[in-house]
Order: sequence, then structure tokens, then C-alpha cells
Amino acid sequence: MRSCAVSFGMNNGIAAIAVLTFRGAWRSRLTHCVAALACSSILALVLTARGDGTLSGLLKLVIEYSLKAAFWILAVSGLWAGCGAVSEDIRRRHIQLLAVKPLRPSELWLGRWIGISAVMALTLAVCGVLVGAIASAAMNSSAAPAERKHLGEHVLNARWRLLPSERVTRQDVEKRLADLKADGTISERASAEDAWRYALQRVKWERSTVQRGESTEWTFRVPQSVRVPQSGNAKAWARIRLYSPLRDRRETAMEWTFAAPSGNAGYSLSIPPDGVHYLDIPPSLVKPGATLLVRFRHAGEAEDAPVMFDPDAPIEILVTRSGFAGNLARAVLIIFCWLSIVAAVGLTAGTAFSMPVALFVTVCVFIIASGSAFFTEASVVNYAKVHDPEKISAYARAASWLLGKISLLLEPLARLDPAQCLIDGVYIPWSATFTTCALILGTYAALLFAAGVFLLKRKELALPE
Repeated sequence: MRSCAVSFGMNNGIAAIAVLTFRGAWRSRLTHCVAALACSSILALVLTARGDGTLSGLLKLVIEYSLKAAFWILAVSGLWAGCGAVSEDIRRRHIQLLAVKPLRPSELWLGRWIGISAVMALTLAVCGVLVGAIASAAMNSSAAPAERKHLGEHVLNARWRLLPSERVTRQDVEKRLADLKADGTISERASAEDAWRYALQRVKWERSTVQRGESTEWTFRVPQSVRVPQSGNAKAWARIRLYSPLRDRRETAMEWTFAAPSGNAGYSLSIPPDGVHYLDIPPSLVKPGATLLVRFRHAGEAEDAPVMFDPDAPIEILVTRSGFAGNLARAVLIIFCWLSIVAAVGLTAGTAFSMPVALFVTVCVFIIASGSAFFTEASVVNYAKVHDPEKISAYARAASWLLGKISLLLEPLARLDPAQCLIDGVYIPWSATFTTCALILGTYAALLFAAGVFLLKRKELALPE
């Protein structure tokens, strides 16, 4: 009975702090300004964005940048509120009023976090509804029927995405690494990690390049979970991603064959060897548990340059799954989990530092963390790091190592990009949504919670243990 009463009391304490935090934030003019700024930024994008001249390109740009603008605006406000939630209580000595109550540090931290997260969730939900309304208005616009058809099929849609089964094996990279070291491309003094990543990149690019008259193929194994709708609206596409260092190249003749146990489909076409292209394929070729073989032949003329595919996503098979609204809701849920982590970082920093110091430290951390993935990816193509590593300064090597570790630490957070899935018309499964949210809340938020409670206990000895 005593344990039940204690548990009930703790829950009441968390709820009370959360409600007080939510009320205080919702009454704040800053919160109203942030909500107005997030919504007005979305409307401003609709009025000023130009895109690539097509309705689909314009809506993709609006959706992506609207969600990113809403995230960063709410992230800054959540960081500000998190840094001040506890640090201001300590500075104004309000914490002493809580210390005489049967309130533990864990309840204080959780209550503040839930309250701040609830305010951000409400504002983000409004932004999500606004994005959905813009998408619906675009679909009902007065644009040409062909543009609305493309929009409905390739943007305002949620489709299964199948990737090729072929993967670069360790043996392939090791063999290429040995060859690059033998011809002097990679120095023996280069770090093992840099040399490996450079060799991996070379293998990917070599496999994605097809000379005139040559062929390549990909194998797709359709999971049992993929269910093609039986309605007449069911469709399937092959999305081809081509890469070219030059622009405005003339069209190149290509031959495509899609072979499956249920039948074949062949295409001969000429398209520019760069950008993203779609090929309609019969949905009957995509059967659960079946194997689909895709062959490509470069049928261009003698003077045509090689066709280069995107090394990370050369070709994808897309199959109709569901509508845009559900996909948007799952994307917003994942973005909310990201925002909750931002609030948790601010709260934990606020228990260790005063408000200005906590805000400065967390902003610096976020700038470094946001740039770590970009600079780490850019360093892959740094030829000097593998050819003349002694010319790289110790400072540059240390910075590269640190950014690499930060990028590795944050990689699970960036593994699923909801905004990119939305504009690509790719279905975000509920399983992936729950897995991502559980990972964010059960790992990153739990570690920040433990650190915040530890720091709060050390800082305020008057709070009960």
C-alpha cells in the first residue's frame, strides 16, 4: 500500500509540474510569437517560393522547407524554455519552495520536460495541419491535369519503396583497397578508417558507371509485407536516379527490362543522363515474396559518355500503398520526438549552468552536431587525406576525428528523414515510426534525464533523495 501511495504521489507531482509549466509557457507572449512565426514562415514560403517551374517541384520545396522551418523555430524556442525552466528557478530561489514539498529531482525534471514538450507538440500540430491544407489546395488547384496527376502519383502519395538486394561486400572493398595501395593512390600512412571509406566510395562509383554497349542489373526481393492494393488505382514505378558532373547533356538511348515470374516488361527510351526519372511498370510484377530482376543496357551512340547512376540509390521500385495524410501525421510525430530531445538538452544544461551560459553552450553544441554529418561526408572525398596524409595538420585530423565521432553518435537520429520521405512520396511505416520514437525517447532522452537528475541532486542538496 505504501509503495502504491508513493507511486501515486510521484505521478501527481509530475503532472502538477507539467501543468504549471504548460500554463506558464502558454500564457507567455514568447510562445504566441513563436507559434505565429512558425505559421507565418510556412505561408511566406507558399507566397515566395518558385521551385523548378512545375507544381510538383514547388510543393516539394514548400513541404520540405516548411517542416524544417517549423522544426528550427520550435527547436530554438524549446531550447530557450528548457535552459530557463530549472536555471531560472534556481536563480530566483523558487527551487527552495519546491524543496520543502515531497518532490524529487526526477519529478521536477520530467514535469518540466513534459510541459515544454506539450507546448511544442501543440504548435507543431498546427503547422502540420497547415502543411496538409496547402497540399490539399495544390491538388485542387487550376494547374494542368498532367501536373495534378504527377503531383498525386509522386508527391501526395505514400508508396512502398523497394531497394536492390545487391550490396558492396567487405571482400570487394578489401580488394579495391589493396589495388589502390599498390598503385600509390592510397598512402600506407593514411589512417585505416579514411583509406577504407575512400575505397568503399571508389567501389560504389565504379559499379554505378555503365559504358556504352555494356549492361548491368539489379535484383529486388519483394518482402511479404508488401501488399499491392487490388483497386484499379494501384500503380508501380521504377525511379531512376542518374548523376552527371555536366548539365544539359543530350538524351541517351537506354534499354530497360523488368523480369518477374508473373511476366516481363521492356522499355526502349531516350532520356537525359542526369536527374530523376520514372518508368511505369505493371503492378502485377511486384508480388509479395517474389523476385524482380531489372536489367539496363547503355544503347547510346559511340560519342555518348558513360551513364552514371547515383551510387547510393541507383534505382528504386515504388508501389502504391496509402495516402498523404497518414504519412504526414507519422512525419510530424517523428519531428516532435526530435524536438523533445532539444528540450531535454536545454533542461539538462539548465541544471548545470545559469541561463545565458546554458543557452550559449547548447547552441554551440547544436551547431557542431548539425555540421558534423556534412563535414564528415565531405571528408570522404578528400583525396589529400589518403594520398598525402602528412600534409594534413594535427588540428585538422583531430577536428575530423571529433566530427566523425559526433556524426556516429547522432546517426540513429538521422537514419529516417521524414521530410525527405514526404516529398519523395515514400511510405513511413508505423513500425519504423514507433521504433524511431522509442529509440529517441528510450536512449537519448533517458540519458539526458539521468544526467539532469544527477546534476540537480548535486546542485540542490535540499531536495529529497
